[in-house]
Amino acid sequence: MRNRKTISAKSPIFRFDSAVAPGATLGEALGIRNTVVRIRTKRFGAPPPEALAALEAIDSAAALQPLADRLLEVESWQELLGRE
Repeated sequence: MRNRKTISAKSPIFRFDSAVAPGATLGEALGIRNTVVRIRTKRFGAPPPEALAALEAIDSAAALQPLADRLLEVESWQELLGRE
């Protein structure tokens, strides 16, 4: 049997952010953000630093979901983030 390391909520890989909207978990917000970046990167390449910073500043699943909903409708990172 493998030696399994126990990970607690105090482990450095866990990040608690009190700004996550009530009812939404941090995991949901991170998952949506990662999906947005992964899918848009396939179409437009890596996000410019300012787009990535803007996405990283959004830590609410409720705020990220509309971006995910628009992924296939926009033509640029700037349009996705409402900066055109």
